[in-house]
Amino acid sequence: MAGLAYFLTELYRIEDRQYKENERARQLDKLIQNLLGGPEGLGWLQAVQNKTMDGILDRLREDMPDIRREELLIFSYSAAGFNNTLSYHLAGLSCENAVSTIRTRLRDRIILLKTPHKAEYLALLPEKGCRIGEEMLYLHDLNQRKYGNSEKDQN
Repeated sequence: MAGLAYFLTELYRIEDRQYKENERARQLDKLIQNLLGGPEGLGWLQAVQNKTMDGILDRLREDMPDIRREELLIFSYSAAGFNNTLSYHLAGLSCENAVSTIRTRLRDRIILLKTPHKAEYLALLPEKGCRIGEEMLYLHDLNQRKYGNSEKDQN
């Protein structure tokens, strides 16, 4: 919640200053970069993940010294439950398929690692993206069944 509060505070600060459109976009990009990481480097999200998950990103870098920034970002975004659309925008990639490709190749490389942390890495890097999206869809479907609003009931 602190991250969201910070984001909204900065967003309103940017709006209050009435920047021109291109300066406002630049300021917003900088804010998002600082919070969630991106092409310029890691952000607050990765720092929090690393701190709360016993240095997981540092361990991943030690286990995979040749890991690229975009791979580390995709790992982080996947661990956070971000979908492919959000991940590709944040990481500055060309499309959603690039996220899937990076995730798949990273999983394949992790599977080959000889490290006690392999299972933890794989658990945070699901084969399919967007656990949050799947959970929301499940809850929506569950709610529809609970109140009898399923497609079968409507036909």
